[in-house]
Amino acid sequence: MVDKIFRTYGTGYILLRQDGTFFALQAFLQPRKALSQRNAIKRISPLGEIQGDTYLFICNVDCGMQAGDQIKGSGGFYEVRQVEKMYYKNDPIYLWGLCVQKGGTDNWQSQS
Repeated sequence: MVDKIFRTYGTGYILLRQDGTFFALQAFLQPRKALSQRNAIKRISPLGEIQGDTYLFICNVDCGMQAGDQIKGSGGFYEVRQVEKMYYKNDPIYLWGLCVQKGGTDNWQSQS
């Protein structure tokens, strides 16, 4: 059932592993903060808005994602910083984790 949810409603991404291999997957990737929170603490530089938010992802457990891997999607590249398996009755059913968008300011340590 979980696989069907990812296939039906997930967005296509490419997982770029640290060993140079890649894996196509369907996943959910969302900003960690609510839109109202992001608007309240917007950071603007002379070159425009600074992106530094962390993103939550949820994906299928069979992709083998690990911290340090990258996710490529239509919104750019994201570096995976944390990955956790979620279980149901001792069986892993999906992965969730946090990542940061590549190419922006790395505010990983400053997030509360």
